[in-house]
Formats: sequence, structure tokens, C-alpha cells
Amino acid sequence: MSMKFEFTFAKSHKPSGGVAVLLKSAGASAAAGADVADPENVVARAAKIKKFTGKAFSSLDIVAPHGSPADRIVVLGLGDAAALTDHDWLKAGGAVAAKLGSVDKVTVFIDAPDANVTGKAAADFALGMEMNAYAFDSYKTKKADDDAKPSGKPTKVTIVTGTVIAAKKAFTAAQAVAEGVFLARDLVNEPANVLGPVEFAAKAKELEKLGVEVESLTEKEMKKLGMGALLGVAQGSSRPPRLVIMQWKGGIQGPSACLRRQGRRLRQRRHLDQAGCRHGGNEGRHGWCGRRHRPHARARRPRSQGQRHRHHRPCGKHARRQCAAPG
Repeated sequence: MSMKFEFTFAKSHKPSGGVAVLLKSAGASAAAGADVADPENVVARAAKIKKFTGKAFSSLDIVAPHGSPADRIVVLGLGDAAALTDHDWLKAGGAVAAKLGSVDKVTVFIDAPDANVTGKAAADFALGMEMNAYAFDSYKTKKADDDAKPSGKPTKVTIVTGTVIAAKKAFTAAQAVAEGVFLARDLVNEPANVLGPVEFAAKAKELEKLGVEVESLTEKEMKKLGMGALLGVAQGSSRPPRLVIMQWKGGIQGPSACLRRQGRRLRQRRHLDQAGCRHGGNEGRHGWCGRRHRPHARARRPRSQGQRHRHHRPCGKHARRQCAAPG
């Protein structure tokens, strides 16, 4: 079963049961939050026995730690604090999520000694947790032990950091990224006999509620535009082809302009080979466009009419990988 998280950011928080996650960089004398979650210094003794040094993405798991307000302590190593990148924080969040299992609440002490923990780093850590928790189980048989698990109840995660305001702001952007990624993953994971061209176009139409302009071209309309190569591939299936053009031009809640590139490029001879294939190309762009309505998303200025190529008729050798044809 997939996990769902409910994140909050706080400057201080004392765990009351659940899991306490402490981050430790290599060479640091103590882990973040050890004074709160580990008053009896259990972590130091366990680390010495297991020879845990804080190596990148290594972990130390302690169940029922003596004197701790948490039921369990997970210590995650960050490696060299000076060499940490944005992607490392993303991976750290994923590593923690993989260790949690079934739990109701989690407290993460992210301000590791010697590490420069910014608001974006805290947001990336939370994003990594969400990315790891994703699971596509729409068609999986429910296991017997799943009956005991609360359905749809999110795990409450409190991230303790000194950059609360910056972290909240950055996490708004991170959530939009997660939504776009999950949308793309869902579309890629749908079996081909469920998600054909018509169904894909219908999914794209759902983005209209977010302010995205969606145009779906039928076989007749594509024939009128001279898209013979696309239609030639589509003849290999009984399913009718569709070509989806999605645009987001901004509004009150967003930047001034955003244009989904694929619709236009399908009409540009030299760019037809970049439009994406059945194996996730269109789905990825669908997810990308699905997140661009967010207020924080950076705008991408569309090309002017004068910048378009003069030749719009598809060329066969560049149209081999088009996705308008059914699989």
C-alpha cells in the first residue's frame, strides 16, 4: 500500500511516540535532535557497537530506546556535510521514507551539525519522502494484512528546522513538482488496453480545471493539417488517434505565460522527432504541464509567430516516434 504524508515545519518539537529521525553528518560528534529525542545517549552507544559513522545514506535503527519520548529512533548518515547537494537532500528523504514502515507520526530533526540546512534543503527532503512513498496499486489484489492498516490516513511528519518560513515557501513549490510527477507516473503505469489515445486525451482535459487550455485534434483535423505520417502509424490500430495540444497562459494565480511545447512542435518539420514516444514521453509532458499552474512555477515565454518554421508538413523519417498513434 502507498503511504501518504502530512508535513508540518516547526522550530522545535518534542516527539510523543512514533519515530524520531535524527540526521548525522560524517565526523559530527552528535546527531541533530539527540538532546531531545535521546536524553540517555542511547544512539552514541549503539553507533559505537555497530560502527556507525554517519556515512552517506547509511542508517542506524533503534527500537524502544531507553529514556526516549519516541518509540523508535532512526539515525540517517549524510556523509560529508560540505559536499551535500540538493539531490542529496532528495535522496536522504527517500532513504528515510523507505525505513519508516507503518507508522502514525514522525519527527525529523533535520538541522544536522556542520550541515548548511536551508529552507529548500528541508523542502527537498520532504519531497524525497513523498517521491519514495508513491506506489501504483490500482490493480493489485489487496493483501490480508492490509485490512489492519488504516486506509487513506496520512502519516503526520513534523520537520524540525530553524528555517521554517523558507521551508514552507519552498515546500509549496515542491508539492507542485510532486503532483506533476505522480500524474505522469500514473499515466505511464496505466496498461495500454486501459489508456489509449482517446483516454489519454480525456485525462488531459481534466487539466482545464487548473487553467490549462486543452485542444484535442481528431483524425479528421489531423488529416486537414497534413499529418500523414502520424495518421499512417495510427492505421495499425482500430483505436482512433488523438493529438493533444495543451497551453497555460497564466492568470491571477500564476506567471504571465506558459506554453506546452509539444503541440506546436508536432507541426514543425525539424522538431517532430522530439515530440515523445509511447514509453512515457507524452505522459511526462502531461505531468509537467499539470504542475505549471502553480504560482511559484517559472514562466516560459512562447515563441512569437515570426519564430515558427515555415514548413509544417510532417516528414516521415522524423515522425517515427510519434505518440498520436495507438499502441
